[in-house]
Amino acid sequence: MAPRRPRGLYVMSACAALALAAGGTQVPVAAVPATTAAGHPAGGPHALTAGRGADAPSSARSAAHPADALPSVTDAFTAGSLTGWRTVSGAWRATAGVLRGSGELRRPLCACSPDEELNRARVSLRFRVPDTAADPLASVSVALDGAADHDRLWLTAQPFGATPRLQLVRSTATGETRYADTLRAADLAPGSWYRLELEWRHGIAFARIQPDGAARPAAPVAGHVVGAADFHPVAGGLRTHALPSVDADDFAASRLSRGPRHSGAERGVFAPVARHLVSVPAYDLARVPRPVIDDRPEWIALYDRAWSLLHTGHIRRPVDGSPLVRTYLDEAFGPDLLFQWDTIFMTVYGRYLQPGFDVMGSLDNWYALQEPTGAIWRVYRESDGTRHPWADGPRGVNPPLFAWAELKSYRLTADLARVRRVLPALQAYADWVSVSRWSQAAPHQLYWNDGEGNGMDNLPTQPGPAGDGTGTGQVDMSSQMVLMWRSLAELETAAGDTGRAADDRALADATAERLNRWSWNSADGRYYEVSATGAQYKVDGIAGFWTLPAGVATGDRARRLADALADPGAYWTDMIFPALAKGSPSYDPTGRYWRGGVWAPTNYAVVEGLQATGRTGLARRAAEKYLTGLTEVYGTTGTLWEAYAPERRSGAWLAASRSGGTPVAAPGAALDPAGAYLSPATTKPGDAPNAAGGTDGVVKRDFVGWTGLGPVAMLIEDVIGIEADTPRRTITWHLTRTDRHGVDHLPLGSLGTVSLVADARSDVSAPVRVCASSTAPEALTVVVTDATGNARSVTVAPGADRQCRTLH
Repeated sequence: MAPRRPRGLYVMSACAALALAAGGTQVPVAAVPATTAAGHPAGGPHALTAGRGADAPSSARSAAHPADALPSVTDAFTAGSLTGWRTVSGAWRATAGVLRGSGELRRPLCACSPDEELNRARVSLRFRVPDTAADPLASVSVALDGAADHDRLWLTAQPFGATPRLQLVRSTATGETRYADTLRAADLAPGSWYRLELEWRHGIAFARIQPDGAARPAAPVAGHVVGAADFHPVAGGLRTHALPSVDADDFAASRLSRGPRHSGAERGVFAPVARHLVSVPAYDLARVPRPVIDDRPEWIALYDRAWSLLHTGHIRRPVDGSPLVRTYLDEAFGPDLLFQWDTIFMTVYGRYLQPGFDVMGSLDNWYALQEPTGAIWRVYRESDGTRHPWADGPRGVNPPLFAWAELKSYRLTADLARVRRVLPALQAYADWVSVSRWSQAAPHQLYWNDGEGNGMDNLPTQPGPAGDGTGTGQVDMSSQMVLMWRSLAELETAAGDTGRAADDRALADATAERLNRWSWNSADGRYYEVSATGAQYKVDGIAGFWTLPAGVATGDRARRLADALADPGAYWTDMIFPALAKGSPSYDPTGRYWRGGVWAPTNYAVVEGLQATGRTGLARRAAEKYLTGLTEVYGTTGTLWEAYAPERRSGAWLAASRSGGTPVAAPGAALDPAGAYLSPATTKPGDAPNAAGGTDGVVKRDFVGWTGLGPVAMLIEDVIGIEADTPRRTITWHLTRTDRHGVDHLPLGSLGTVSLVADARSDVSAPVRVCASSTAPEALTVVVTDATGNARSVTVAPGADRQCRTLH
């Protein structure tokens, strides 16, 4: 069962310039009424929020930025417990563990040196709502006081008035920022006890309230992006307003840690790394694993062509003056553009180049551009690291898949040092994206993205902006959040941060539960996006299938999604899987980008989801059909493409079509004008005819980018069926083919390589001879499963000698 999630406000800081755009109201001191200038809200209804889970060890940090943990401060308000406090106003007394009184109390949290500051602090208070109050603005607050005079973050619970509410206020010597009341209303019942909590870390503030005794929410889940990145807490406290007396106990200041002082404008503080550039490597067959698949030599040719294309124009060294820190994989979509989710998917197959080339350094470039709030935008300029206008506004966030890609690399390389170094960046990004893309005002409380931000530019979605307060919930974005948290939890567990790992798993489970409650349509057997009221917006598209790799769809739901994928009237088209189901009103058989186009990243994710939900046979058949299609188009055009049409086109159309002014068909390609051919997809405008009877609107050519996922990763993982889990010294092999097949020199990071090859056999039920060799200094376990799911374990002894065994 998913953990109970009390409603609440979670506010996250960003650059100060974002305050007004994000809903904050800057008020000059002279213009604020006395009650408001003291930090009390003046807005409409609020809902109550979520925060991070129970105290846990601080995340591992780099040596350049050590975390210096401070002891927690807990006050049960017994006799003498107020000695660490300073009474700012009012009168207080402690009796039998309960503090009673009104006014303001303050106590220091850190005696920091001039070059350091608190980089993490949490203050919480358990309080009883008084039975009555004469003033509707009467409130109870916890606070973090900044290093500058009169600089405070107040979290205020206001139980009285027409609507109970919660509000975070930033007050300074020159004014006050009050963050808009946009959350759902909730009762703060007189006579009941509640816990009020404010947490700050690395310029990010999390705020929440929950009923006493309720399960603590697993993690902060989002609200506003506001301007407080320059805030530096030094003290904590509590305050009442317009109440003659309030009962409180159990004030706690916890998760205190200090570290170097950072500028609010500094980038890359979470995973700092020294700049180290290498020359672009030349393509060398010896640098990549070598698939063996005797019955399909054309797939080996496609595999080689993908690597060759990658090494000619898709690996770049940053120019002088660029803030990028590593030679990197480049999608080559446009000059001087760095695309986030293209880069991520390129690392998913590029990881097989390691350790000969530092593929994951491509992601280090993104962490180097990360803002102090945790923000990483979807498009930057390569030359100077500035955010491109395409990343402005609601379209600025791509699918949050950094942790997923890092986990895939870790499973292959067992590079725990890298995991520990990049975890702070992944966690800060997760905190930020969970704020900026949460529809907290909607009853479903799912996550939203823009039609460009989600990467599927023209896939039909709800009219109007996808987020920005409209309260929509996208099934793909919400599923990707689940996938992010589950990947994070596995990385955190490996790094020893079991507390946060439990938090992230719980948050993933709760979000999955909400997706199944709000987005699943049992009549249609699909997941749909939802509106601000929770109404389903029915578009039968590939977005709903992100629930498979995220582990959201299980059991009968996963089975029904798999059936749809195998349905020729829906997704099992000539080239699988279209972004929009065949028969949908906006479906275009020429692709028209995401209105039917077949794309490598979604195909990879869907097939991975089929594997994860036990549909390994369908996953293998899908991968084989996709590779067959890629190979056919490669044969007629001589290259790989950005996306593919889901249905065959005539030879005459293909011969007359162009991409960027270049003919689609390869020189000398023998095309039957009346024949039917698989082809690359058309772009957003669609199949606008040219004078020759084709179209000039075909997608980009020579696009190994993410299209390398099929020829490389899916060939190794889904068709040949081999995946490594190097940290556990285990390799899983779904051995279901009858030809001679396997992989030579599969890299296992610093552990070395392993080669696994199965001899040909008469049928899938016949015994099979498997030969293995390894350069690893220790034994490896190969878990071999057959077509019926039976598993056997084989030990590969240390050393490079060839070892053979017949499996029955």
